[in-house]
Amino acid sequence: MVFTFQSDIVGDAFDEVRLKLKISQIKVRKSNTDFLMYELLEATIVSYFKIIEEFGEKIEELETSVMSKPDTTILRKIYKLRRSTVQTNLKLLIN
Repeated sequence: MVFTFQSDIVGDAFDEVRLKLKISQIKVRKSNTDFLMYELLEATIVSYFKIIEEFGEKIEELETSVMSKPDTTILRKIYKLRRSTVQTNLKLLIN
């Protein structure tokens, strides 16, 4: 048996898994709970990688801005984003 608990979040990491469960012929529906747990873990990991990728894109944009027009405000934003990325990665490793 697998239980998940969530607040009313629209567009969360499990949307795709819920969609798969609604289709009766799909493997998730026909398999045991191990496969469902695998699907939930995969969806969680993929969502974290998307977040980390977004951080990377924002950092690249800021780095381009600072190269063309140096500004301490932009440098602080880059530092803050890098720190957030490291914290997110640590959460992945700990959890």
